[in-house]
Amino acid sequence: MSKNSKLGLKPISKPRTSRRRLGIESLEKRELMAGNVTAVLNKGTLTITGDSLGNGFIIEGTDDPKVVRIVGTAQAGGDTTINGSSYIEISGVTKQINVNTNGGDDNVVVMGTGGTAMTINRNLKIETGSGNDSVTIGQAGSTDTEQTSSPLAQSVNITGYLYIKTEAGDDTIAIANTKVRSLTTIDTGDGDDSLLFPTTSPDDDDSDSDEEVFAVDITGNIQLRMGDGEDTVSGSNVKGAKDLQIFDYEGAADIVLTDFTIKSKIQIVTGNELDTIELDNVKTNTMQIATNDGDDQIHVDNGEYKSLLIRAGDGYDAITISDTKTTSGTQIQGEKGGGTLLLQGYNQLRKLKKKGLTQLENIA
Repeated sequence: MSKNSKLGLKPISKPRTSRRRLGIESLEKRELMAGNVTAVLNKGTLTITGDSLGNGFIIEGTDDPKVVRIVGTAQAGGDTTINGSSYIEISGVTKQINVNTNGGDDNVVVMGTGGTAMTINRNLKIETGSGNDSVTIGQAGSTDTEQTSSPLAQSVNITGYLYIKTEAGDDTIAIANTKVRSLTTIDTGDGDDSLLFPTTSPDDDDSDSDEEVFAVDITGNIQLRMGDGEDTVSGSNVKGAKDLQIFDYEGAADIVLTDFTIKSKIQIVTGNELDTIELDNVKTNTMQIATNDGDDQIHVDNGEYKSLLIRAGDGYDAITISDTKTTSGTQIQGEKGGGTLLLQGYNQLRKLKKKGLTQLENIA
């Protein structure tokens, strides 16, 4: 069968002299063409490369950790193919996995299948290029493999580092039920981006009450860089053995962290827009927050730190601290703009020093 026949196009038997006919044929080709992804194995390293169209695919684990299945999914009005097929299995994957989808609105999913974990023997590197892209690593869900009413929990184990880079576009990255045994670096580029850690799911025993946790556990440093745009970092149940850095220098930032435990230090730096930072039950040795200028809101609840440093820039900043404990020192500083500090609940803030803020209430 000819290439044109596969695409649903009729062969042309005479010169294209009609401008109208040329326009119709070009439109048909764009509508029927689906993206194709090329997967190549070289000395144990799997490289997956997309084209300029929107690509959608799932990288799945199998019973054999050296065998990877890649399944094309519907994206941008067509079904993505893998080396020309709907799916392929590649054996001998003993090293890292590299993904580069190039341009287009892409959707990349990495997870286990049927309750079998996806194990990546070394590093996982994903680059999506420009476009409104989505990257999903792991999944919270039901652990009952017999039920079919809700998604199954799918775990990912990366024995090396995790690197994700998206370019311009409104991108979404979601990570859950994942272990990374080295550092994690995520750079979302410009656009209104969301970086999520959706790590909870209704408990199988009673879906109306308790939630089951599918945590993210990272051994190395964690660095999250957000570009220009209105960005969100939100999620829960992340454990880190070293440092966590969140940098969002341009555009408004909405950062909501719940049940994070980071061994050494958390550093959050935002730009000169209206930023919101909410921390609930976050534990670390050193907590540093710098919001620069703008009318910012900072809420710290149920925190446990050795030291806490909050430095807000110019603007009417509102800082609230409740039920939080520090064991070494606490510094809270505002600049011009008439910011406020509200202390409520039962705080144990050792060596509290505050500057440039009006204290509204202090309930010890």
